[in-house]
Order: sequence, then structure tokens, then C-alpha cells
Amino acid sequence: MSSENAPRWRRYLSLHFLVGKVQEKGVVWCLKVGASKLCYLLVRTITKVLWPLYFVILDPIMKLLRVEFVFLGLPSRFGHLAAEPECYLKKIYVEDKHVRPIFLINKTKVVNAYLIRLWEQENTVWHIGSGAERLVRTLATSCLPNFVRYAYGDIRSSYNILSAYSGPPLVNIHREDLLRGETILRQMGIPDNAWFVCVHNREGGFLQESDYSTCRNADIGDYIEAIRFIVNQGGYVVRMGDPTMAKLPSIEHVVDYPHTEWKSEFMDIVLCNRCFFFLGTISGPVAVTRLFDTPICLANIVPLLEIPINAGKVFIPKLIYSTKENRYLTFAEIICSDIGHLYRTKNYASRDLIVQENSSAEIVELVREMLKIQTGSVRYSNEDEELQAAFRKIFSDAGVVFRSSARIGRHFARKYRHLFKTE
Repeated sequence: MSSENAPRWRRYLSLHFLVGKVQEKGVVWCLKVGASKLCYLLVRTITKVLWPLYFVILDPIMKLLRVEFVFLGLPSRFGHLAAEPECYLKKIYVEDKHVRPIFLINKTKVVNAYLIRLWEQENTVWHIGSGAERLVRTLATSCLPNFVRYAYGDIRSSYNILSAYSGPPLVNIHREDLLRGETILRQMGIPDNAWFVCVHNREGGFLQESDYSTCRNADIGDYIEAIRFIVNQGGYVVRMGDPTMAKLPSIEHVVDYPHTEWKSEFMDIVLCNRCFFFLGTISGPVAVTRLFDTPICLANIVPLLEIPINAGKVFIPKLIYSTKENRYLTFAEIICSDIGHLYRTKNYASRDLIVQENSSAEIVELVREMLKIQTGSVRYSNEDEELQAAFRKIFSDAGVVFRSSARIGRHFARKYRHLFKTE
């Protein structure tokens, strides 16, 4: 049998393959990967042998105790640390499952310890090490998914979960912590009686991206006019993010928070809780802000079919331009194809598509509308309501349920009404 047609395990154990990998990756890498694979195979073998015992012993015990082990797989991501437990908890509430989750999390990878403290107020969280994490991940993803649930799966079905949940916020910040946060806000230059807006544009520095998902990023320069607009209306602005973010120019009443001494895991959470509203996109801080039911408006959304449920009051998506056809794709063309789900930059490039960020003027109009919503002064015309209905009809005609309660921005809808056509 040729090496090409040989079983994978036999090819991996061949001297030719092993020598080639050592030369390509080095001895340390090969030992590390080999040990990981061996551990995985060992766990799978053991669980297959013990599978009947799970149903005979463990499953009845878990049901009797009404306990579920839930693995939080990406605690190093700010948004996942919020969304994974959120989606799981809202799912069991919606389904009226009377179970007590035990969250399993690698304590060495937690991106925000204060957020974990908030989850621990009402939930059981067990901290596990890296070795135990590999075992738990294997159990959750392939061996015993009924014994250890993988919370990431609940995120992927979050449209149904979040739209059906109508209960209170799942986490609360204690009064003494809020008072400490108010003290820091004053130190930042934001008075007690002032209102402020948090602004976040996704950049690739936090995840050290090269080109994987840069299509989701946005230039902070296009937010400057919207920031000035908020200030002119009497508000303050706190730009959110991490120290890798591009710096803002100096603007009165604007705090470039990631580049200040006040940047901390604690204030990352307090700011999301305390702001008048949050101007963001599909990124981690929006998921955290959603935990507190803080009002959100979203710019530069892509992919289109990932509009967060109950995460915003008004939004505007990025446009998709076809260089092959020299025109923008209609929303129907995006929704009726897999383009509406594309996350990777290379997938757009391979189809001769360019993802176009929202313009400065479009973001200003989005913020203008959001301010009117927040102050109760917004008034929509019949034309505006017709455009909203037309946009939602694109989804229904494609057999896709538009579950978001958010509106597409009024100015954006009027400007691009020609992309609402379905023919």
C-alpha cells in the first residue's frame, strides 16, 4: 500500500513522516503535539470503554443532583467570557431546566478576573489548570458531551436563546464597587452629573491578527466626527479597547481610556455598565455591555447575518462591493447566500469582494438617531417604517428569520434603499 493510501495513524508513525516534521517544526513542537494527540486518543479510548457506565451511574447521579458541568472554552476572549455563560444560563431559563451549572474554566487564561467574580456571585465556577482543561475539552467536544457541555455551542444558537429571554440581567455590580467606579470616573474628568458614551472600534492588535478576520475591523478615524458630535451635545466619550489600539487625537471631554492610568479589568466592566449608551460593533465589549442591558448602537456590522439579538437599538452594516461586477451587492444577494456568514477576510477576497466600512457621515447619523432614541425625541415617518419593513422582508423572503429587535439606521436605509430590492 502506498504512503498516500495508508491509514493516517500508520502514516503519522512512519519514520519518513516523523523525520520530516522534526526538520520542519523542531523536536519540542513534535513532542508537545505528540503528547497532546496521545492524551486525546487515550481519553477517547477510556471513554468508549466506560461509556455504558456513564449512562448506568453518572447520568442518573447528575440528574438526581440536577447538576451540569459546563466548559467555558475561550476565557481569553473578552466577549466569550461574557457570552458563553450568558447564553447557557439564558438557555436553561428559557427551556425551564431546573439544573445548577458548574462552570469549568482554565484560570490561567482568564482575560478579566473581575468579570469572573461577577459570575461567581450567583453561580458555581471551578477553576482548572491547563492539563485538566485538555481533558475537559476532549470530553466536551467529542467523548462525553452529555457529561460536560461545551458552552460555545450555545453561542452559535444564541439568536433563539437571546430573543426568547425576558428576565433581568444575569450579573450585577455591588454598590461599593459602583461607588469605587464613580470615584475613578471623576479622576478621569467625568463629573457626577455628566453622561458619557463608550465607543469601541474593533482592531486586530488584541488577537494579534494578520489577515484572518480583519474584514471586521474599523478605522477609529471614521469615528472622530461622531465623537465630536456627542461632545457638542453635552456628553463625554470614553474610547474603549486595549493598549494596542491606535491613539485618538486630543479632544476635550474625550478619554482615550486604553492609553491611560485608569485602564483596568475592573473599569472595563464598570464603564460598560455605567455609560449612557455604547457605540460598538460585533466584538467583545458589546457582549459584556449586553449583560447589563445597557443600550447599544452598532456600526460596521459584518457578516450581515450575525446581527446580535437584543444587543442594540439601531445598527448599520458594512457594504459588500463586487469588483467583478463593479457594484454593491444587494442585501438580498448577501442574505440568500453564504456571504451573510463569512468571517474570514480571504473568503471575500477569493470572490472578488471588498468589505466597505461605514463612512464618518453615516456613523454620525447613526449616533444622532441613537441620541434621539435615548432622549425619547425620535420620530419616524411612514417612509422610515416602510423601509424597516422592506429590510425585514428581505430576510423573510429568503426564509431567514430576522430575530433582532434593532432597527437599521434611518439615514443609512434612506441612502441605500436601492440595495433593498429583492429582484
